[in-house]
Amino acid sequence: MHLVVVSHACVTDINQQVFAEMESLGHKIDLIVPRNFIAPGLTDEPIKVRRWPEFKGRIIEIPILFNKSIPLHFYKKNLSKMFYNSRPDAVYVAEEPYSLSCFQIVRSAIPFTKVIGFYSAQNINKKYPYIFTKMEQYVYKNSSVAICVSKDVTKVLREKGYKKDVQEIALGVDEGHFIYSQKYRNISRKELNIPTDAYVIGYAGRIVQEKGVDLLIEAFTDVALSDRNTYLIIIGRGPLLDNMKEMVDKSEISHLVKFVDYASHTDMPKWFNCMDVHVLPSKTMPNWREQFGRVLVEAGACGVPSIGSSSGEIPNVLKNMGMNSIFEEGKKKDLVKEIIKLKNEPVDPLLIRNVTIAQYGNKGIAVQIIDAFKNVI
Repeated sequence: MHLVVVSHACVTDINQQVFAEMESLGHKIDLIVPRNFIAPGLTDEPIKVRRWPEFKGRIIEIPILFNKSIPLHFYKKNLSKMFYNSRPDAVYVAEEPYSLSCFQIVRSAIPFTKVIGFYSAQNINKKYPYIFTKMEQYVYKNSSVAICVSKDVTKVLREKGYKKDVQEIALGVDEGHFIYSQKYRNISRKELNIPTDAYVIGYAGRIVQEKGVDLLIEAFTDVALSDRNTYLIIIGRGPLLDNMKEMVDKSEISHLVKFVDYASHTDMPKWFNCMDVHVLPSKTMPNWREQFGRVLVEAGACGVPSIGSSSGEIPNVLKNMGMNSIFEEGKKKDLVKEIIKLKNEPVDPLLIRNVTIAQYGNKGIAVQIIDAFKNVI
């Protein structure tokens, strides 16, 4: 199969890995990515597109307008000629169906491919301005398959009137890159000046209100006051980073909290291996709840157990990895209880990794995506 994939996420090299897995299965993959995308709240400069070493297909970089917005960006080029010349078997637009780029690609590709599919992780039925609703319905009408990350997303698609094939396929993890490594553990702890025998609690992700980092800091304070050989590492950037640093500076355990605001996605295996437990304390907001929680499977692939809140898809992902450390979102006492409980339980990193890879490894995810398109061609 010749598959053309359009994805702003693939400006980051590691997100290309699942498509390298498809190539290893004998398929031809082309990627279309923005040349000048700026990740909102994370970077101020366009992200330089890099190639994942194992991905051999074409990477077509095209400038975009509204380059700081995921739903509003679109390509500064008429793509019809490119689809006319390549005549792919299928086009996978890895963007939400209400986005400008998804509408643009679907409209350009319709005459020149057998099948068009789109991606969705929208698990709340939101009302959009009229023009976006019309674009979304156009995508529904002219696509053959939707790939979504959960049953909640499927429910939203059906409520909005999508009647065609839906395949629920989770976000995957590169099992060759996210690994369990004592070497990474030693390097990362030395870099942060954390004792090798310390118990390390970690968070990885955006520093924004809905991720609940403030709740984690409060819970950690309670835990650390009874055990000063416990550390918290916070990996990520975002608009509330300075607020979280100020919150820590005012506490009596500030020397036990380490911020890493310079890590790239590619570096994350090192930082997950630094942790003894990973926490995702997301909080449901009026217009948002956790759509999946990819950091859960990335931590699991590194042999690290996770504690997660009850927001959105988190409980389902953890249960699929054989974990039951779930707390009621927003409840600090419940989070403290889960941290202490897991701290006192024996952990088998290799078992955690094996279960995670069996459920969420990119080799299996690649097969599922290819099958989703084969089934509708």
